[in-house]
Amino acid sequence: TWQGGRTWHLDRISSGELQRGVKAAGDFLKAYPDHRHSVEAAWRIAEAYRMHGRADDAIAAFETFAAGENYDLPQGEKATEIISRLGQSATELEDEWQKRAVLYIGQLRYAQKKYPQAIEAFERYVARFPNGPDWATAQRSIIDAQFMIALEAVAAKEYDKAGELFEQFLTDHPLDGRAPQVLFIRGQMHFADAERRQEDAKEGAPLDDATKQSYRNAIAEWEKLV
Repeated sequence: TWQGGRTWHLDRISSGELQRGVKAAGDFLKAYPDHRHSVEAAWRIAEAYRMHGRADDAIAAFETFAAGENYDLPQGEKATEIISRLGQSATELEDEWQKRAVLYIGQLRYAQKKYPQAIEAFERYVARFPNGPDWATAQRSIIDAQFMIALEAVAAKEYDKAGELFEQFLTDHPLDGRAPQVLFIRGQMHFADAERRQEDAKEGAPLDDATKQSYRNAIAEWEKLV
């Protein structure tokens, strides 16, 4: 049954045969959930979805894998017996792939621009796998997602919210390479507010105090940048 399922080659299967290959792996898991190849079968399903751009399906499969819900490790020596084709045991593969599954969930959410969910996944990696090989990547990705959330607020013209988010970003990450960009954007937001106020005012009317203050705020941010 395992060899029959492997003929679908989920690591390089075509999109037209994806569902049939996934079904074959799923059938194996249902019949032999604690076989030493069950870890690989569960992983290949999630990876196949990821490689074919099926983000939501991949995320669901990776979540299932990370929780160990659709497979069990084999009993006794089989759990630590080396699988010659892969050079690792089922226990070692589970440890490696569970780390990677959580990281991939965060990366897929980030690609979907679902930044809060991405941060949740990356924080889970940081907390659950402090010695994981991608710990630094997960930590850096949290900061990237926080920055993108602030940029989204700017794009939505939610300047007060963006200002608070950028202020927190600079407080938390003062040495981040994007700090100069943050200061420039903060100045731009004040400048845009001043321009908007000036456009809304009657033609020829003098600048009111609020407009002047927005210009001053822009200058103050850009002076920090300089």
